[in-house]
Amino acid sequence: MMLGENEIARVMEIAETTARGLLEKKTATARERVECAAYSRRREILLDMLEVYRGDLSNSGRKFIDFLIERHGRAYEYHKQDDFYRVRHNLLVLRYLVSEPMEKRDICDRLNIKGHVYDRNLEKGIDELMVHAFGVDGLPPW
Repeated sequence: MMLGENEIARVMEIAETTARGLLEKKTATARERVECAAYSRRREILLDMLEVYRGDLSNSGRKFIDFLIERHGRAYEYHKQDDFYRVRHNLLVLRYLVSEPMEKRDICDRLNIKGHVYDRNLEKGIDELMVHAFGVDGLPPW
């Protein structure tokens, strides 16, 4: 079966469009990798600051975390429809800020939640702190 000139031109056009799209996608993928690495590094820094809040965190670092937690608490007014927002806030405070460290089981008992709810809401709470700290750059790139 022989293709006419119109069919060959159309196939070449489709091939060129597909190739351009793949090249653009590859560029976007490289950009996404950079964004993902930057997000991961910022999240790691925030987690490190939360982990040492009770101990070796500098005064300015402590003020920064206090500011984030305060903003997170105030944001409850805008998230009242989210039943677990207050739980997330309290979970963050109990996990990282209270003077006496609490184990996961103790926090779950105190907040009357299950372990998987703790895990999910801790991650989501940290994501919310990332947004307060870094704005939209605090959102994961995926």
